[in-house]
Amino acid sequence: MLLTATRTSAPARPRRACDASLVAALLSGGDDRIAADPVSGRNRYGLTARPAPDETFFSSSTASAITPRGWHAAATAWRRLHADDPRQRLSFPAWFDDIRRRVAAYAGAGEAILTASGTDAEFLALAIADHATGRPITNIVVGPGETGRGVALAAGGLIFQSSARHRRLAGWEDHDIAVETVEIRDADGLPRPSAEVDAEVLAKAEAALAQGRAVIAHLLDVSKTGLSGFSRAAALDLRARAPAQVFVLADCCQMRGTPSHIAEMLDGGFLVAVTGSKFFCGPPFCGALLLPEAFRARLGNFRLPEGLAAQTAFYDWPAPLRDGSEGFGSHANIGLGLRWEAALAEMDAFRAVPPALAENIARSFRALAIAGAHEAGLRLLDESGQGADWARTIVPIAAPGSAQQAADLQRALRRPAGAWGNAARIFHIGQPVAVGPDQALRVCLGAPVVSDIAALCASGVPFERALSPLAADLSALFAKWKFLLNARP
Repeated sequence: MLLTATRTSAPARPRRACDASLVAALLSGGDDRIAADPVSGRNRYGLTARPAPDETFFSSSTASAITPRGWHAAATAWRRLHADDPRQRLSFPAWFDDIRRRVAAYAGAGEAILTASGTDAEFLALAIADHATGRPITNIVVGPGETGRGVALAAGGLIFQSSARHRRLAGWEDHDIAVETVEIRDADGLPRPSAEVDAEVLAKAEAALAQGRAVIAHLLDVSKTGLSGFSRAAALDLRARAPAQVFVLADCCQMRGTPSHIAEMLDGGFLVAVTGSKFFCGPPFCGALLLPEAFRARLGNFRLPEGLAAQTAFYDWPAPLRDGSEGFGSHANIGLGLRWEAALAEMDAFRAVPPALAENIARSFRALAIAGAHEAGLRLLDESGQGADWARTIVPIAAPGSAQQAADLQRALRRPAGAWGNAARIFHIGQPVAVGPDQALRVCLGAPVVSDIAALCASGVPFERALSPLAADLSALFAKWKFLLNARP
């Protein structure tokens, strides 16, 4: 349930009470995956809602705990929302306008619509294509096993329900929405040639267009394991063939690309799905759909379907897109706003890092991760790193055994396993992903580590010395990994 925008004029609270209310707010406005277990205080990802400085995070392809920098930004906004002085108090319209502006400005988008997750951005793309064309829609999902678990369902207008049959979003019950999928790996888990993936997407799109249907084609910028699928050149070619009927949705939810890279997607006329909760390590469930400047003219008299309005908030939307719709779930999703404040703090810090230094840190991370995996006797998948440079900050490693055993190993890494130093430490890595016959666990670099190393360098610390804490953490991770495998019966 969304946390509503009701305000009281209560007196200032002690810091501890303020922190507790901030935690409750940060956990609101998502789904049950971020709800905290009452015993452990952790969500389904094994994360706390507060910073966890004694835990080590290489899990940015899945989720990370809020960083100290992000916590400070969220706490500052939370206090301003409750300020006694009206001159200092944030108003909800101004606050959300500023968040959307900052998210859009990161890559020069025309507008940003806030979403709880990248999966929810799929519903928005469907609503936009439906409004702009009024045609039956074929939605082509690329790499369905390497995107969010609900993407393929949302692509068909279906709501993910773990304990019931999936159902269509209210307002789309009778809509003709077909979902096609294109794999980015073969049956053995090897990456398919880019030209082969492009050809399959184009063939399916052409068949749909020939039937008078509108097409949404996914461009998977960076997958869960660092691959991409459907090239920008092929996507531009497809749009040129039928610009009024074709929509390209660039899945940039990992956010492992420079602002200029994302801007290129927008310049191509693509819708772009982003999150602040992967590479930038904001709390889970802060996403957005970026709209190119040219889309404004196509969205006149835009009205949201009933079901989509009910699961979003009024201020998630820019004024021109929300004013004709009714039935919003609340005025303001405060939890979403606070999670974006945390993510934006990390985005600002990362953007200040000199690009050459950031790239050097990324290359060093990958080299250290590969060397550590080999030292522990682990098998790497896609060791050459076939994606773009920043996609290579995801290092997929084969986990022996079944999917359940891989998940058990990932959970074991984030639990103390005895008194021995490295075994007692808590490490977070990316959840397992099926790659052909293998299960891949993922060791990932997050932007906060880059920013922190860069800050040390800026203070005069030599690069190798600034890098040494990261090297030590990776060494300790793989030592525990090896310990756990050797301890198996």
